[in-house]
Amino acid sequence: MLSEGVAIDLQDKYGTTALMLAALNGRTATVEALLAKGAAIDLQDKYGETALMLATHNGHTAVVEALLAKGAAIDLQSNNGFTALIWAAYYKHTATVEALLAKGAAINLQDSDGFTALIWAAYRGHIAIAEALLAKGAAIDLQDSDGRTALTLAAFVGHTDIVNLLKAAKQPTA
Repeated sequence: MLSEGVAIDLQDKYGTTALMLAALNGRTATVEALLAKGAAIDLQDKYGETALMLATHNGHTAVVEALLAKGAAIDLQSNNGFTALIWAAYYKHTATVEALLAKGAAINLQDSDGFTALIWAAYRGHIAIAEALLAKGAAIDLQDSDGRTALTLAAFVGHTDIVNLLKAAKQPTA
């Protein structure tokens, strides 16, 4: 289609591009081919989502790494304030979270409700992700827009393993 003159960054009524669809569906080779042809890497759809964010929805770590290698903006926020890291934590994609952290994703950015990646991991019961975020220095006491922390939300929904993890992380080391 590109050889027939179709615009590479053509967007549908939702603002979705071919690159975004390829990223969402884990098509690493297609993502790389589109980028090689000049696809705009950080275009946002009508929800403010980028190809990088969409790749995190389904845990397509290879696509995430390919996009980051080509310069995708790692900390852009969608209309609801989600970043690629927050999406990966929300959807429980540990390998994707680790890849984003390795590339320097801002760990304490908050979405429009004040949730960080750690707060989402705690609230949704994703202990491996909470451990990875804490190991990289995630702030434990950040509050959401209602004054709740990762610890209070984990306790509220009954994730005792995460409550214990967060309590231990708050303890001063000798």
